[in-house]
Amino acid sequence: MFGFDQGNFGNVQAFKSFRKEWCLGRYGDATTCGDDGSLDNDDWNDHFVTWGATLITFGAAAGAILAGPPLQPGRRPCIQIGGAVCFIGCIMASYASFHSVVEFFIGRFITGVGVGISCFALPLYNAEISTPSIRGATGSLFQLNVVVGCFISCLITFLDKDWYVGMLLPGLAGAVLTVGGFFIPESPRFVMEKMIHKEGPEAAMNSGLRPLRCIRAGDCRPEANEILAQIKEEMDIDHVSFIGLFRERNLRKRVLIACTLVIGQQATGVNAFLGYAATLFKQCGIQDPILFNSIFNSVPSAALGLSARAQ
Repeated sequence: MFGFDQGNFGNVQAFKSFRKEWCLGRYGDATTCGDDGSLDNDDWNDHFVTWGATLITFGAAAGAILAGPPLQPGRRPCIQIGGAVCFIGCIMASYASFHSVVEFFIGRFITGVGVGISCFALPLYNAEISTPSIRGATGSLFQLNVVVGCFISCLITFLDKDWYVGMLLPGLAGAVLTVGGFFIPESPRFVMEKMIHKEGPEAAMNSGLRPLRCIRAGDCRPEANEILAQIKEEMDIDHVSFIGLFRERNLRKRVLIACTLVIGQQATGVNAFLGYAATLFKQCGIQDPILFNSIFNSVPSAALGLSARAQ
């Protein structure tokens, strides 16, 4: 879903049908909204293309911050909610946009909110249901699926120039998440954490065994005992506030390293290439920017695929 969302708009913005729908008559005429004229059309690029790409990021941040940390309904419902919100946002930005720029922008923001919720809940869910031996691999699969989604969305938009379909792609993945959520168990750890506070360790053990048996073969009780022991241990540990993270030197160092790595990754500017791909590559003199963008997105997919195989 996140990969589709990153890769679709970079190509869709170059579609003639898309510029006819949103540029012509609003931000320019037939010349300034054409293949070459749109590159120099600052009104179109600054007031529509930029916001169309950026609102996704704002929405994702809002979804992760506002709906992610509490996760009160559970990991599985949050995944489903994120997928459903993304689907609604994509519908609003495509078939239900009603030729309204405001409606399109709202749809893009809502799409980002859905992505943010799921991107918070899904890795956490994967980590909690995976056995320790494959936990690292399932974590890396998240990023692999992002770049694979980018590549697939580029291929689809290269073959099908219908901008409605291109804008709907992340929502289709979101719909799969929403429906698929009914066929997966809740996180055993989440169930046990909730139950231990309400009814005690024994009830938490019995509640955690039910979802654990859905994803494990054989006797699950030893693993459930281990999870319960970890939860009890964490309950006895004093929680550190956000301010406390920066007071202790050891914690401050870890936080700064973790945040710097993430900031550095984003500072490479790869998302700018994804969000404005067709426009950027066209300005570089590439005759077929959509084809080139497909090739561009195939590189990280192949690299991460080889890395995952090596792991």
